Amino acid sequence: MIDVALWCALGAATSVPCGALAQTVANEQVVIATRQRDAGDLLGASNTLERHLAHQPEDLTATRLYAQTLYWLKDVPHARESYERALARWPSDVTLRLDYGRLLVDTGDRTRAIDVLTPLLTVAGARARAEALLGSAAYWSGDLDTAERLLGDAILLQPDLGDARRQLAEIRAIGAPSLRFDANAEHDDQPLDHVVLGAAFGWHPTPSSAMGVQGGYSSYRSADSLSTSLRTASVSGSRYLPDSHMELEGMLGVANRAGATDAIGRAAAGIRLPGHVALRVRGERDVYLYTLASLRVPVTTTTATVLLALDHPRGWLGEVAAQAQRYHDANVVRTGYAWLLAPVARGGAGVLQLGYGVSAQTADSSRYVFVPAANRSVYSPYYTPKDVVVQSVLAAARLAVGPGATLRVNGSYGLHATQELPTITRFGANAAGVGGVLVRGSYHNSFSPWTARAAFEVAPSSRLTLSVTAEGAHTAFYSRGAFGMRVERRLSR
Repeated sequence: MIDVALWCALGAATSVPCGALAQTVANEQVVIATRQRDAGDLLGASNTLERHLAHQPEDLTATRLYAQTLYWLKDVPHARESYERALARWPSDVTLRLDYGRLLVDTGDRTRAIDVLTPLLTVAGARARAEALLGSAAYWSGDLDTAERLLGDAILLQPDLGDARRQLAEIRAIGAPSLRFDANAEHDDQPLDHVVLGAAFGWHPTPSSAMGVQGGYSSYRSADSLSTSLRTASVSGSRYLPDSHMELEGMLGVANRAGATDAIGRAAAGIRLPGHVALRVRGERDVYLYTLASLRVPVTTTTATVLLALDHPRGWLGEVAAQAQRYHDANVVRTGYAWLLAPVARGGAGVLQLGYGVSAQTADSSRYVFVPAANRSVYSPYYTPKDVVVQSVLAAARLAVGPGATLRVNGSYGLHATQELPTITRFGANAAGVGGVLVRGSYHNSFSPWTARAAFEVAPSSRLTLSVTAEGAHTAFYSRGAFGMRVERRLSR
């Protein structure tokens, strides 16, 4: 590489002026770096540009190319440093602001993206692209109201903005009214059969808010023909407040079982924190129908949950939560859990995630009782865990299997799981099985829990989605399997 400063300082005999020579060298280095980058040698291009800029830091084109190449090398911190230094030196350069804005949008820094791109809204030739990037930043941060406005304005100015058109179409598809029908069947080894039919209508007053009306019918039947049914009706709503990064959600309804009506509901609030993390609190009241005894005895629960959730666009997912579930008789079951999924393979066709989870659960008091008529002990009217601790490996995958068709699978397997199981032994009963003394005890037990779920979703058109799910699980309490179908139809907005 020619040291232009040294060449000029020595006064070498040449007919080419120093300024012209410097420009020629600069152009050559940019061309070389561009060729290296186009050939896939990003590190070589970065090194070429770094050496060149050490001698000619005033080369704007090379500076832009260098910062962009660092970003392509996934060296985001140094790419940002280069862009910031360049912006301080050339604040009016349109291309520089657009390039840096793209990096900021891609990496989720909406606040700085607004600072960098807003000045371009008054530049006629750049306004459409700046609005498209700002709309994309709003889209990824969940501010769909602002995203819809900015993307729509950008497309009016420049109709060939493909990414803006796609994101605007997605927002309008999300915001369209929809009808949903569900049918699910479940069997467990108590044994208990459970069938659920449901329907829902939802609409969006704005892209960042939703309202819904839901209704359902459930039937429960045991092997000895004990049965009950449950009818539910509810209204729900949710809203995201982008200025305060707040999430609000609520549901209020009624559940009718054997002529008795109970109120059900849910209230939740959350705040989205930096780093794609959200802190959420949730309270819920519901009807409990998971044991044979609960088919005879009405059971309701009130649950409070505090959780911290990670949902990173690069595929990292995780959650840490603490939960207290209070039953109608004032007994409380306490649960804590944490899990993390990491992306190990990503591509256009799908993603594979692997992870690890741990959970602990225990009840304040047991509902394990002796039933004289059956001469055995059962959980009645609901299941109460005791010192259940599970450590599990996790896996999840999503695969595009055709146009508009997606297969999703996930599961877990307990590497180490223990619990304290209660026992009740009767001594001294007579020949008719009457009387005697009940002695309570417990023992430490190891078990192997697992879960598995597969869902196949196909969209024959932009307005219709069909999905089928199958799942199974073995837990500390029971083993279960379920099958479900869903049809969702989006209506004209």
